[in-house]
Parts: sequence; C-alpha cells; structure tokens
Amino acid sequence: MNEELIQRFFSGACTPEEARQVADYLKEHPEIVEKYVSEEEYIHYTAEGDLPEKVSSQWLRHIHKEAVRENNGSRWLRRIAVAAVFCGIISGAAYLFMRPQSSPLTAVEGKTTVEKNDQERKENTSAQDMTLVLPDGSRVRLMPGSVVVYAKNFTGNRNIYLEGEADFDVVKDKLHAFMVHCDEVSTKVFGTSFHVKAVKGDNMFSVRLFTGKIMITAEVQQRRTIDNIILSPGQELIYNRRGMTASIKNFNLSSAKIMESLVRAGNEHKGTIKPDWYKFSSQPMTSVLAQLSDYYGVGIYYYPADVQHLSFEGKFEKTDSLEKILTDITLPNNLQFVRNNEGYIIKKK
Repeated sequence: MNEELIQRFFSGACTPEEARQVADYLKEHPEIVEKYVSEEEYIHYTAEGDLPEKVSSQWLRHIHKEAVRENNGSRWLRRIAVAAVFCGIISGAAYLFMRPQSSPLTAVEGKTTVEKNDQERKENTSAQDMTLVLPDGSRVRLMPGSVVVYAKNFTGNRNIYLEGEADFDVVKDKLHAFMVHCDEVSTKVFGTSFHVKAVKGDNMFSVRLFTGKIMITAEVQQRRTIDNIILSPGQELIYNRRGMTASIKNFNLSSAKIMESLVRAGNEHKGTIKPDWYKFSSQPMTSVLAQLSDYYGVGIYYYPADVQHLSFEGKFEKTDSLEKILTDITLPNNLQFVRNNEGYIIKKK
C-alpha cells in the first residue's frame, strides 16, 4: 500500500474510491494505524479491545460538524478515519471526507454567505407546489418539502440556496447573474427557465433546461468536479454526488413538464369577435398575447422572463393569420414561436 495514499486518507484528501481501498487495507493491518494517529486518538477506539460494532450516522455527523469548529480539523478527520477502519463504516466515512464541511443552507445560516439578519427563508411544508415571486420578479415553483434561502436584497445579490426540488423562471439581468447553489453544485444563469432536483440524502442531483442557457460547476474541497458545463434547451445534467461524475442526456421538450413552467395568455375566450382591423400602441407584450389568444381562440403560452418589459406597436387586419402576426411580433424582439398540441409557445431564440 502506498504510504502517500494512506497519509492522504487520514487527512481527508483522497477520493471515496481511494478511501475505501485504504480503509479495507488498514482494517486487515490495524497495527499500521498507530503510525498515523496520536496515542490518545488510537486508545479512544481500541481501549480494552471493546470496539463498537458500528458508528451511527448521527455520531458521524456530529464529528463532521466539530471539524468546522476546531482550529485543527485534521484531528477530527483522523478520528473519522479510525472509526471507518475499526467500525465497518468505510463507505459512509469515505463519502463524508469528500463532502463540503457545511451545506449551503448551513453556510447561509452561519453567515458565511449572507448575514443572518438579511436572509429570507421559504419552506414548502404543504403537499402542493408553492409559487414564489422573488424581489427581482423571477418565479420559483417550490415542490413539497423543499427549502430556499436568499438575501433580502436579492436584486443585487441573486444567489439562492436550494434543498429539495424547484422550477425556476428567471428574469434576465446582464449585470447580476442568477445563481442556484445546492451543496457543491452551482448553476449560473442570466435569464432562463429550468428545473433543479437536489433532494436531501439523495445521491443524484439533476438540472433540466427548458429555455436559454445555463452553466453548471461543482467544487469539493477546492477541487472542481464539474468544470463549467453549459446546457442547451432540452438537455439534462445528472450529477453523482458520491462518485463526483456528471452525464448529460436529452429529454422531450414537448412533454407536459415544460407546459407547467409556461403561462397561458388570455382568458380562454375562444373566438372573441375581432374588429376589421386592430392596433397595438406600445402595449405590454403580455397584453398583446392575451388579446391575440382570445381573438383567435388558440392557446398562446410564454415564459414570463422572456417577455417581461417587452412592448409592441403595430397594426393588423382581420384577415391576417395568427402565424403572420406572431412572426411580426417575435422577430424584432429576439423571440420565436413553435406550435404544439396545446397551441403556440413563445420563447427566446
């Protein structure tokens, strides 16, 4: 067994796979452990040969939290290592070594990122999805059992910390990136819609992109495990937290899931009588789409972040087709429209 690898094991600097390999070796050769830990630490686990059969996950979490408080965290890491060798919790301890010392939610509450007095915390304790409108106008659909934490001054600090599952519809702001943090994984956007799943205790983390572009990074103990992966609409990133590996796959953008992130224009007044001609005079885009949906009796859907702050001015005849009108509306505004079974979807190019 490589001595350097053993030293990295006791300092918590090796990968989970390496940690399991070293722990298996040391379990077969316990005499070697004395070379790497103090007498006090060794006796703590070997006194009178009475070793516990296992160490509970609660006890391990306690040790892990103490590592944050101690000036010398390596001492506690070595204790976890010894526990891993003698108590048969190799996989769990190896995983703990490579996890961040505190979750983003803990980091926020500990004033690491946002002062406690400046925090907003929203938790969905119901059995239904909960919709939040953030101070910058972005919308979050928070799934049951999920929590988000963010700064009260969110327009200037668009960092949001998620534990659970949520859909995001982000208002575009070129000066302030929108960041979603879930443990070691961060998703950076400027204006788009996407879905994040980061359930506590779940080894798999995922991001689905509906519109726009997002960049995803992950870092464990100052080592990048995901390095600026950019997703396009219809792509999903799946991250294995334990193995610290990522894969990308495509999903069906026309599925019902994407429709949940859209807003339907109009009041569903099918076949509202149209005048012979009609004019929009710098009307908000949402109002224009609502009238068109009612006039033509067709569903028109959009992402709020894509049309917010947009207006339109133009004149149309009663005989103009809806597709001609939508073309005239979308082209100057860097938008596009697609047709599906539900109607028309307006979105960013």
